Amino acid sequence: MLGSRQQARVASLIGQCAEFLPGGCVFVPRTGDDARLAGSLCAFCRACLKSVPLRTACHRSMISGAFQALSTGEPYYFRCWAGLNTVVFPVAPGGRLEGAFEIGGFLYPGEREDTARFVAEAITGISSQARRDLVAKIAGLPEWSPVEVRGIAEFVFEGLFSSGINQVDQFREIHERYRQQRRLGELVQSHARSSVAPGELPEVLAAFAHALALRESDEVMRQLDEFFSRVMLATSLNAEYMKAHIHVLLAYLARETVTSGGYPLSRAMAEHMQDLRDLEPLSEVEDICYWTFVRVRSYLDRLTTGHFRRGTVAERVLVWLEGAFRTHATLADAARATGASVSTIVQALRRETKRTFQAHLRERRLREARTLLADTDLPIAQVASQCGFCDQSHLTRTFSQELGVTPRRYRQLAAGGR
Repeated sequence: MLGSRQQARVASLIGQCAEFLPGGCVFVPRTGDDARLAGSLCAFCRACLKSVPLRTACHRSMISGAFQALSTGEPYYFRCWAGLNTVVFPVAPGGRLEGAFEIGGFLYPGEREDTARFVAEAITGISSQARRDLVAKIAGLPEWSPVEVRGIAEFVFEGLFSSGINQVDQFREIHERYRQQRRLGELVQSHARSSVAPGELPEVLAAFAHALALRESDEVMRQLDEFFSRVMLATSLNAEYMKAHIHVLLAYLARETVTSGGYPLSRAMAEHMQDLRDLEPLSEVEDICYWTFVRVRSYLDRLTTGHFRRGTVAERVLVWLEGAFRTHATLADAARATGASVSTIVQALRRETKRTFQAHLRERRLREARTLLADTDLPIAQVASQCGFCDQSHLTRTFSQELGVTPRRYRQLAAGGR
């Protein structure tokens, strides 16, 4: 259920849609059959939403589409239960589906006659006269080109981010995962009719390493997809066997960081061992593939920008903290990840930042907590978990010590409460 802050943001976005969208929109919550209409929503959709049996079908259609959109991280274009073209967007603060926006029924050029026939057959559960009245409303449906539809969809999708309803980072990861799985599924299908012999994998790794040495980013990522697809077939999706193959790929990355120049072997090996530890607990094939994808992309970015050759110890630790503050991050972990000793890190942070490791870690966690408290309605216990605190009590204690207010009071103040 949406909290009061998110409800206000949804209401604001509905107002923007009413003002700027040529065809209006409708919002429905995940539970219940309420619907909030905005702007010049087509007469067909308005009539459906006023009819009890048809309203239920509309609600189910929108929520089903929103689940699909949430699974892909992008707007979902489809035909509703009645056969009209529509686009649905998930309302998912904190990654949990709480409702759906829909830009209501429209036609692509040349579809009006076929759509009228389909709708006349699809609509049941109402009187013959009501059906005729509804079909007649198809004459008033707007007709938009694909380019116009994409522009309208982009307005709503971006509005869900800019208003703070959905979080950009969450949807970016969902979309990346979806696109990766689509690519791998297509590759696996193309290889399925031919057996993948173990001897073929070294050839793929060799091509990956060659592209990596040449800093050919697109080719590196293409070869990574090829590697995944062949490993998936060769291992029959056995997660442990897959990770064994990925160990070899990670070793290529470690080698390249050293041979590229200016990067100590001890530091490269420390990061390599940390990668292996991070990989070990993953048990789902999708998680393994996406984790490796992110790791390779990160290595590639550092190689192509020369980042491996730059950065003081303190800078490297602070960069590492950006990705580790949500975990049980310790000085020992930072030492392993950066290739520096604990004492060297302590001295470097004191000299370059005048602050301790724990002070930086605490500040980063509190910064993330403030963002989540102000921009989402997540339970405070969940905020604590997502920011790396042991539990809600740990967050409350730290918040009160550092900011002088509790997390609950901070959320009230951020919402304009007294």
